[in-house]
Amino acid sequence: MRGPPLTKPAGTLVDALVHAAGGRLGVTFVTEDEQERFLPWSEVLVRARRAAAAYAQAGVRPGDRVALVLRTGPAYLDAFLGAWLAAAVPVPLPSPSQLGHLEEYGVALERMLTGSGAALLVSGGATLQLLGRVAGRVRPRLGWLDAAALEVAPARIQREVEPRHTGLVQFAWGPTTAPRPVDFTHGALAAQVAARVQALRLGDDDVLVSWLSVVHDSGLVGCLLTALARPLSLVLVSREAVAARPVLALRAVARHRGTVMVGPASALDRATLAADTELERCDLSSLRLVVARTEPGATGLLRRFADRFAPFGLDPQALVPAWGLAEPPLLASAGERGQGLAALGVDAGRLARDGLVAPGARLVTPVGRPLPGVEVDVRDAAGRPLPEGRLGQLWLRAPDLLEGSEHLGHHGWLDTGEVGFVVGGALHVHGRRDELVPVHGALHAPDEFEAPLLGLSGLQAVVAAPLPAPRGQEGGLLLLVERFEGGQAAPAALESEVRRLVLDATGLSPAVVELLPQGALPRTGSGRLRRGEAARRWLAGRLTPARAVNPVRLAYHAARSQLAYARLRLRG
Repeated sequence: MRGPPLTKPAGTLVDALVHAAGGRLGVTFVTEDEQERFLPWSEVLVRARRAAAAYAQAGVRPGDRVALVLRTGPAYLDAFLGAWLAAAVPVPLPSPSQLGHLEEYGVALERMLTGSGAALLVSGGATLQLLGRVAGRVRPRLGWLDAAALEVAPARIQREVEPRHTGLVQFAWGPTTAPRPVDFTHGALAAQVAARVQALRLGDDDVLVSWLSVVHDSGLVGCLLTALARPLSLVLVSREAVAARPVLALRAVARHRGTVMVGPASALDRATLAADTELERCDLSSLRLVVARTEPGATGLLRRFADRFAPFGLDPQALVPAWGLAEPPLLASAGERGQGLAALGVDAGRLARDGLVAPGARLVTPVGRPLPGVEVDVRDAAGRPLPEGRLGQLWLRAPDLLEGSEHLGHHGWLDTGEVGFVVGGALHVHGRRDELVPVHGALHAPDEFEAPLLGLSGLQAVVAAPLPAPRGQEGGLLLLVERFEGGQAAPAALESEVRRLVLDATGLSPAVVELLPQGALPRTGSGRLRRGEAARRWLAGRLTPARAVNPVRLAYHAARSQLAYARLRLRG
């Protein structure tokens, strides 16, 4: 399958920022209490030039990697775009989302700082107070910088960058692998943004609303940089606020008459739990596109979202499914309006056993056609192309979007690690090869066992995986069930219901159902469940939730961090 030709941009996204600054549009930041701050792109440019001067004063040279540990807000734009204008390379890294996992987070952050080769660490506020021990162990060449210092530099500069120069280091959080740095050139980033604009037909009147993390591909390239390049009006809602109250994103859509919203299907589904009182005067009729990255049970989640918000003006045809890679982070395909509800029913047993698409009860969401500039092949294990209706390995080629990347592979083709099939000219993704669950000689996708449980009262999240050795056996299925905090269901009743639902939906019975406290399942930096890692930790007896955080313990971490900063200063 081949997407349409890509209309490749002539310049870089730095050029796009300068162009956007000549207009009246900009970005609106929405906080947890729904307070708003608007910055026109012209002011974003001024602030970025000031931040670039601060970087230069700190000793940042062209090509230096600058690690950013910042939450969504004006300071993030200063730090990210300021790095570009200083001809440096921003390396966005996740903030600690769960304070109870500070030790684990510190280990991961240390690996990412070392792996990226960052010369400078930039953070701010309470997060900066907790990073001293990591900075002390890694010791970046230029040390650390408070993001507040980027706002007060007296000078403004803008160094030149070229499309062939590295413009971003993103960490790929595979569901089964540790985070790994992936370099993108300025030319590749401009091409990725152009492909999105072209595929989604973004126009001058569109208003893009996002609550996604600005660290990862969907929120950074798919929303922030896409809005900057077009340019569009952009509304950025705090990710932390939406995690606590998903309805805040929809309220922002209503206030700003948002036309495009992007998010994973599970995040959209969480918004369906909002009470009607929170949705008063929440008119969603302005939305023409709700782009949902598919995941287990996507069709059911999207149908529930459409039904819940139809009374509030949501057009069900606005739902658009999309498929993206974990490594490298890249949006690969997108459907048309309305395809989010048009699932294909397949026989799960024949697909898992014979690789043949036949009518059945398992719903697989179509993810449309490849984006402009993207080509996808379905191949057998020997690398031979397969016809429609046959399950095979998914290979991808996108020379412009991956320009200069190590992921270009043989003749430019990349093994995505996914398996899928084509029916009716639309791509369907079955799952990741390294996550398939072998049951009696057939390779089942985990979502076959997970999807029937979505929406079950008392269940927060679930992972299906092969029962690992030495406890594994032929046909052994392990279900790790994270209970909802405050749920009323008794453990024995919940386990019994889990077993019944899986058996009814698949005809297969789990060998082990393990009930876990909320927060025990490991997730990637973007919030996706890490199935393989969950099974490994379970076998080792290390699948535990975050430790409770109290003011004393938090103060202890902050004090040790400040001591580490002091030692770092003394060492020069």
